[in-house]
Amino acid sequence: MPPWACFKASPCCRSTATNSFRSRAGKSFRAITTAGECAVMPIGAKPTLVAYRGSGPALNDLIGGHVDFMCEQSVSVAEAVLAGSVKAYAVSAGERLATLPDVPTAKEAGIDYDMSVWAGLFAPTGVPPEIVARLADALDKALDEPAVKETLAKLGGSIPAKAERNPAAFDRFVRSEVARWAPVLAAIRKDQ
Repeated sequence: MPPWACFKASPCCRSTATNSFRSRAGKSFRAITTAGECAVMPIGAKPTLVAYRGSGPALNDLIGGHVDFMCEQSVSVAEAVLAGSVKAYAVSAGERLATLPDVPTAKEAGIDYDMSVWAGLFAPTGVPPEIVARLADALDKALDEPAVKETLAKLGGSIPAKAERNPAAFDRFVRSEVARWAPVLAAIRKDQ
């Protein structure tokens, strides 16, 4: 049985006639909450969102059986997955993670779902271009440091290609993400 089918067939997804189950959520992690909502849309489930003050307490409750599932960044849960404390059904990225090579992508598991969490460095409007260039250069150099690369890789994170690590490329990326997710967020808001 493919992993996503196991997820669909798990007791937490079929325990009631309304197909409801409990999921980790939190206002400070809206991207994670949205990821969870998007992940269960294809199977028609409506999770009851449980608010947490961060990934640690949510992961503890998942391990303890107090919530049925959570969608979380790999950097927060890779160790628990590798230790066998939790089961990862799929990663939402377009490719398998080097840290979790046995966990399929959602697409490989039969769900048309692709979402990655990313981080960026932002500055207020009006910051002089030379300051932006210095910040971008410092970040680029830091991302090339072997210790940074190694730490992120161990956690399941990734670093953009060198050509993508400049203000213009990042601006294009952010604009494309806004265009991609605005209709999804509008649909979620409409359903709430």
